Amino acid sequence: MTMSAQIDIRKVRGSSAIEIYVSAAPKDCASAQSQILEMFAGIREILSEEHASILQERIFTVAGALNIVSAARAEAYGDVDDGVAPSLLTGRRGRHGDIAGVQVHAVACSSRPEAVVVDGKRCGRILRMPGGAYVTLSGISGGKSGGRSEQARAMLEKAESALKQFEVDFACVPRTWMWLGDILSWYGEFNKVRNQFFEERGLIGKGSRQSMPASTGIGLGLGVGGQFGMDLTAVLEPADSIKFLGAIGRQQCALDYGSAFSRASRASSRRARRCLSRGRRR
Repeated sequence: MTMSAQIDIRKVRGSSAIEIYVSAAPKDCASAQSQILEMFAGIREILSEEHASILQERIFTVAGALNIVSAARAEAYGDVDDGVAPSLLTGRRGRHGDIAGVQVHAVACSSRPEAVVVDGKRCGRILRMPGGAYVTLSGISGGKSGGRSEQARAMLEKAESALKQFEVDFACVPRTWMWLGDILSWYGEFNKVRNQFFEERGLIGKGSRQSMPASTGIGLGLGVGGQFGMDLTAVLEPADSIKFLGAIGRQQCALDYGSAFSRASRASSRRARRCLSRGRRR
């Protein structure tokens, strides 16, 4: 690609679709606008060449660069932009400047994703294809009112409400990503909220199958909409196709130390096993 950007591509080929994972990062300390324009232009080129559509997207930057990022993305994407906002994740300035990178999960198949709307905002996509149907949600937050526990509860309920549009719930979610801001200062508090929510939904606790999504929790802030937020992937079809692996190898079950997530999850389509996910300790 160009001198200021480095782009890595990985493809997973299935019988009815090709999944494309793109990671773009700056290579030097050029201006933030130059870096982000090159990254998005490179992503746009890949999507065009592969006839692919975005399923989920994350941008890692600093809070002060959000306007530059949004404007550069809109300029580079043009009609590729379907109006679904990416997760804008903020942290410290990196070694190459204000922009740390962009991650895109795209798919090339006979159908295109459609936007999912929550509270009047396009914040996810649904993809229906031969052998399955999948939903992604990005940047779901609990708003800014109340304390952190109240916001975390509202975030989970908002994600649940979005899933109910498709007559599913968290039992159909193999993978979540939690963007928790200053994670070390309140991880225990967050775990209590999530544990209670999952217990009330029958995902954990007595008589349950411990249907906890594999998950990653990271100390990054959500650029808009609240202090923190979450992304997720849900499997609508085939129904009951997810296997949750609470412990793997030397990694103990996270519930043993009070955190409700699986170490991995796997969803099977009618043609192949897909969506292998690893959950990190946080």
